[in-house]
Amino acid sequence: MGRYKLIESPDILLQWWDEYKAHVDANPDYIQEATGKGVMTREVKKPYLRQGFEAWCYRNKGLDVHNYIDQSNDSYADFKGVVSCMRREWEDDQIGGTMTGRYKAPNLTARLNGLVDKTDAKTEGIQKITIERVSQNTNSTGT
Repeated sequence: MGRYKLIESPDILLQWWDEYKAHVDANPDYIQEATGKGVMTREVKKPYLRQGFEAWCYRNKGLDVHNYIDQSNDSYADFKGVVSCMRREWEDDQIGGTMTGRYKAPNLTARLNGLVDKTDAKTEGIQKITIERVSQNTNSTGT
């Protein structure tokens, strides 16, 4: 017999996710920018975040949903498909929003979503660099 769950079905968790997204979309942030016409205020869409969803669920539904999202044990296996969908949606929003310039934090977005840009900066011992100075005072005869 399975363990009693506070969220009765994956459909309810998905409904809450959709309610959270509607809440985020209806409550933008505001940024003030200096322009040639003075200081202007403009709306900025907030990203969908796991942490934001968890906080929203706690405040609005009275539940801590991190075990459902973490899939901490087999008790939450029937929520796996919904959680995968939610994760893809928040990653798509964050990454797509950063790539299109809507969000201005590419390094943070990469870290949040496990993306890495690796470069190999390894050197083998000491390297000799030779610099040759070329004079600009040469004419066609080479003097």
